Amino acid sequence: MMQTIIIILYCLTTSYDQHTDPKATDNSQRSTYYGMYQDIHVMIFIGFGFLMTFLRSYGFSSLTLNFLVGIYSIEWGILVVGFFAKAWESDWSYLGLNIEMLIEGDFAAATALISLGAVLGKTSAMQTLIMVTFELIFYALNFQIGVNGLGAADIGATMFIHTFGAYFGLAVSWVMSPKTSKDHKENGSVYHSDMFSMVGTIFLWVFWPSFVSVLADGNNQDRAILHTVLAISSSCMCALLASSLLRPDHKFDMVDVQNATLAGGVTIGAVADHYLGGGGALFVGAAAGILSTIGYVYVQPALEEKIGLFDTCGVHNLHGMPGVLGGLASVVSAACAGKSLYGDSLGSVFGAMAPEGNDDGAGEGRSASQQAVNQLLALLITLGIAIASGIVTGMIMKLATFDSPGDELFNDVTAFGVPGDGPKPSIAPLDAASMTDASRKKGFGVSYGFELDRVGGVQPGS
Repeated sequence: MMQTIIIILYCLTTSYDQHTDPKATDNSQRSTYYGMYQDIHVMIFIGFGFLMTFLRSYGFSSLTLNFLVGIYSIEWGILVVGFFAKAWESDWSYLGLNIEMLIEGDFAAATALISLGAVLGKTSAMQTLIMVTFELIFYALNFQIGVNGLGAADIGATMFIHTFGAYFGLAVSWVMSPKTSKDHKENGSVYHSDMFSMVGTIFLWVFWPSFVSVLADGNNQDRAILHTVLAISSSCMCALLASSLLRPDHKFDMVDVQNATLAGGVTIGAVADHYLGGGGALFVGAAAGILSTIGYVYVQPALEEKIGLFDTCGVHNLHGMPGVLGGLASVVSAACAGKSLYGDSLGSVFGAMAPEGNDDGAGEGRSASQQAVNQLLALLITLGIAIASGIVTGMIMKLATFDSPGDELFNDVTAFGVPGDGPKPSIAPLDAASMTDASRKKGFGVSYGFELDRVGGVQPGS
């Protein structure tokens, strides 16, 4: 049904613009954006997809849900991001479709996939699509508040994608996750699943500079690429060092290798085009890698124990805390910004700090201290909107009208017919033909082949 609605909305509200209209032949965006757009596309569908395959009995579902969420988020994200951008300007003309809007669609997909990581294995496909539908509305709203309302600078979307996606997903997970998630026997990896997951890590690591820098202009883009490569390299080195120091027997842990090594790419996004110097970029990456590893080793188990927050992929450690760190780094960097460092390019990095009445109309002549305050406000508002909207969305997803995997968590058998050598149900099977009408009305596994009494355990059919 939602796909039908999306088709109708595209027909009614979108059109070609000056870059795609056949009558305008000299305004192609292909040479400007397409190469980096494809890099980001690879990150979305291979990087995120394979990173999530670490669960030993959930490989089919991880890849399929990533594929489904990525595609749906691109379609839906283009519409909601475009709508809120036009609504902010009180412009009710058609939404122009071009390659830059495809990039916005991929950014929306990244946000949704980060949130998916928090609930992976604990939601059905239907529940996941419900989550994405609501999330991207709030994502687009928060982006407009932060960028156009507050004039916050976040070229790599550290706050608006990583921080928002992480804390939205965590809020959903806190509302939805059953207590059995923590010690569930399928909530873990095996040797080959960790190897598949590492494929995703390598793809993300290689292409991350494109994600951060694709929308930067001029030599701001060159600086963003330089800083991202240095930061993500530094985070890799320091995450591995921290893993070997903090884990039992001083041995590496694949969870840290797969995830914390990428944290520098998350943190640097908020300041990638700022004046940092090579040492500054390396320092930011090192701090992110160490913080992320500490999150996996100490913070995640504490949150599970203290408040019942079950975060399947550890998005709080990879995207949440490093995202907050990046937002705070942007506050410090903005406070130090001035023409002595940036020259005439100050306004291209911090739009609101450009002189009033500049060509693009974004300049406010804002001081460095005012910009720093607005960077902090953007971070706090992002956290507030993400958590509040995530809690509400989680409550909606729990409604009985939406399909749920029940207690058969982290297992492909809830949604797939698997080969004989594939995962097996962790709950005793039940012949669906033998189920009574009363048992069918309980809503238990007609499609899954089992029935669970939540008080007495597995019950035989009658």
